[in-house]
Amino acid sequence: MAAFGAETGGTMDMLFNNAGIGESGWFEDVPYDAALRVVQVNLVGVLNGIYAALPLLKATKNSLCFSTSSSSATYGMPRIAVYSATKHAVKGLTEALSIEFSRHGIRVADTLPGLIDTAILRNTPNRTEPRTASDADTMLANAPKKGPFRLMPPRAVAEAAWAAYGSDRLHWYVPPELQWIDRIKGFSPETIRKRIKKTVLGVMGRD
Repeated sequence: MAAFGAETGGTMDMLFNNAGIGESGWFEDVPYDAALRVVQVNLVGVLNGIYAALPLLKATKNSLCFSTSSSSATYGMPRIAVYSATKHAVKGLTEALSIEFSRHGIRVADTLPGLIDTAILRNTPNRTEPRTASDADTMLANAPKKGPFRLMPPRAVAEAAWAAYGSDRLHWYVPPELQWIDRIKGFSPETIRKRIKKTVLGVMGRD
């Protein structure tokens, strides 16, 4: 961060705080140390980025502190429970800091991506069943072709980040339909629980 500031005269238009690793499997199958690594990267890593960038953001007019949350922060996702919890934390932090940092003239927002075609889909350790290349291929092949959990290209997240700089919107859902999970959950979390269970098991190729 110091090296970056030295090149920009101590300013930063936008911090894109993109920190995330995963561990999958039933909660009791994920080793405690592995779960803590997820917390250290996904939450503590975001905190580190914000603390380090804050002086530069404060020195820059119309700056934006932007973090990657996740669709798993709309409703807790099974088999990635700790990952989901950290992304809920990032979302909550974003909401709180969007109020706090306004006194510095800093805007705060996040993106909540759904199923994005990146390496994390293939490389996240599966602690319940050993993951194979065919498992990843099956998951991607079973991904919905439409709707909020359809497979999206990484470019869609980059486009959301680009658009966020020119906006005061708080949450950027990729794809936008994911925001309906948040809206419906406010009225009936049980309804969302049923839909999430059906969708997740379908993508996994299970009944």
